[in-house]
Amino acid sequence: LRLSYGVTGNDRIPAYQSLSRTDKTYYSGDNNSVQLGLSPSEISNPDLKWETTETWNVGIDYGFLNNRISGSIEYYLRKTRDLLSRVPVAAGSSTVAMLYQNIGDMENYGIEFAINAKPVVTENFTWNLSYNIGWNHNEITNLNGLTYEVEGGFGSTGGNCQIQKEGYPANSFNLYQQVYDAAGNPIEGAYVDQNGDGVIDSHDKVVNHSKDPKVTMTLGSNFRYKNWDFGFSLRGSFGNYVYAASLRAGSALDGLYRNNALGNVFKTDVYFNNNQDESDYWLRNASFVRCDNITLGYTFDKLLREKLRLRLFAAVQNPFVITKYAGLDPEVFNGVDNNIYPRATTWSIGLVANF
Repeated sequence: LRLSYGVTGNDRIPAYQSLSRTDKTYYSGDNNSVQLGLSPSEISNPDLKWETTETWNVGIDYGFLNNRISGSIEYYLRKTRDLLSRVPVAAGSSTVAMLYQNIGDMENYGIEFAINAKPVVTENFTWNLSYNIGWNHNEITNLNGLTYEVEGGFGSTGGNCQIQKEGYPANSFNLYQQVYDAAGNPIEGAYVDQNGDGVIDSHDKVVNHSKDPKVTMTLGSNFRYKNWDFGFSLRGSFGNYVYAASLRAGSALDGLYRNNALGNVFKTDVYFNNNQDESDYWLRNASFVRCDNITLGYTFDKLLREKLRLRLFAAVQNPFVITKYAGLDPEVFNGVDNNIYPRATTWSIGLVANF
């Protein structure tokens, strides 16, 4: 049985954010000639400080049958205070629109279970198995009354599909709820009037789903028969959502008339006449099971009068992904899928010599 507690700090934002900064040039004069000078580009924030994370962890490590079966069960609670984030400032109060500030608190908690086992152990055959599953919850508990969109956007339009809001996971999606016809096809420009005022505006957007998975799993297995060995590892992510920005950008028929001709048109399940940037039609469940690697090897023992041992192996990384997500890759760190190139599958052959 174990119990742990700790506090850590985080200052991972760009440098000099507590200081005022200036640009060295600006345009003025006749014919927009360049004049050397100074203009403010950032205002100071002398109150800026590290965000702090307080973590509690309680767990049980177990082992049975002379550790043929072992593992752990644990619960964690993590509270982060003085969150560092780039947030909007009041209009007219500054020369900048966004500023890094300490703006609130966030809470994470979850349960994880791990097991390692040797189901079969004989003179010629051994099987090792490991499995891990975790459930995690993330919620912003305080933003000092603020609600703001996540800076960065989801395409060349500069719009934002994610939001920070109290009572919801960090970087939750914030989009209009799409209306569909009797055949189940999306109706272009038609969204649900959430507040019933007869006008579709930002008040009708729905905060829903998160880029972070609710459940994660890993599975690893290794078999050894005489001089042969075979192993693989799998990862699962369930309940994570992705805004399919690449599919959205390539589904608008008005793209046929742009300078890049057909280069930006994707094969997709629906085409709109114009981009429907803020429709939750592009918000997709990106749950997946990915095989990270598979390895097969053979070991030559007792070479050169038992002075040399050779292992010949073949391996493949990222051989397959099982998912219903229609984009190139469901594993998107920030939740906005702008991928236009698939992740590589790598094959390799190796030889390891031990003297």
